Amino acid sequence: MNSQVGGVKQEAFLPPEKDKQLKKACADFESLFVYELFKAMRRTIPRGGLLPKNTQTDSWDMVMDQHVSEELSRRNGGLGLQKILYEQVVKSMKAQNAAK
Repeated sequence: MNSQVGGVKQEAFLPPEKDKQLKKACADFESLFVYELFKAMRRTIPRGGLLPKNTQTDSWDMVMDQHVSEELSRRNGGLGLQKILYEQVVKSMKAQNAAK
């Protein structure tokens, strides 16, 4: 069985269920990474402004950042980080199996 990753056909290395789990883990990592980027960017915004900051708006920002980061990761293969992670993990696993 062959799969296509980033426009390049690859020989199936993992069973379909494990492959699906690995792709989900890579997508989840990308989502978490983007969420952390959003948190870091929010810390650069000075406090104050038109609306005062409080725990409610901080909670809203956190939930919104989580949702947006998940959507960015889910749509159209994400930002590309999950593809790179997937390819590197598969490459590493193949190298480990070849060394055995």
